[in-house]
Amino acid sequence: MLHVGPALVALAAFVASVLLGRAKPAGFEVREGVGFVVPASRAFGLLVVGEVVMMAFLTDQVIHMWTWGGADGPVLRFWAGAALSVALLVAGGPVAVLVVTALRGRPQILLTPSAVVQQDWWGNRTIPWEALRPGWPVSQVRRRILTLIVDRPELVVWRGLLRISTRRQWLVVAHLRVRPRFLADAICFYVGHPQRRDAIGAPAEYERLLPELGVPVGE
Repeated sequence: MLHVGPALVALAAFVASVLLGRAKPAGFEVREGVGFVVPASRAFGLLVVGEVVMMAFLTDQVIHMWTWGGADGPVLRFWAGAALSVALLVAGGPVAVLVVTALRGRPQILLTPSAVVQQDWWGNRTIPWEALRPGWPVSQVRRRILTLIVDRPELVVWRGLLRISTRRQWLVVAHLRVRPRFLADAICFYVGHPQRRDAIGAPAEYERLLPELGVPVGE
């Protein structure tokens, strides 16, 4: 059980992350002074937990392979240990990035009075409302990605590893606690109602917004 238990825990976390990832609420977190926030989902948290537990399990297996039987162990065990060690080193980087991302409260998307902001492991991207196409700036809504049309890409501010200046900006919502259609409708609403942007982040504004997007208050 000491050897198999961590693998079972990791598998359970992966399965739970997939199941929870299918349920997306319609709504934001209201943070006064900041804006409306789309936080990471519980599915993302379970995914990180599963990755960490699996890394711990693989590390235990590598230690067991290198120490069991000493230097006179079978050749097959030597090569299996070497292969698993390399795999562990390769996988360690992405897992470490996931853990740091989760500890920093990411990924998340913020609707602020001045912009739409996506914060992820590769950095931050700030898309001012004025940069988005007037009318209906969302050209495509998928389960994992929203495609925004940007008429003024020079206004988009990038911080981090990835910098792409294009008239199409993709918001990744795969691990976020929101329905993609609800987020798209909210962005389009504030593009069309600039006089309401200064109130973004206020509880009263949020209560006004939900019925206008067809969502009962309190969902």
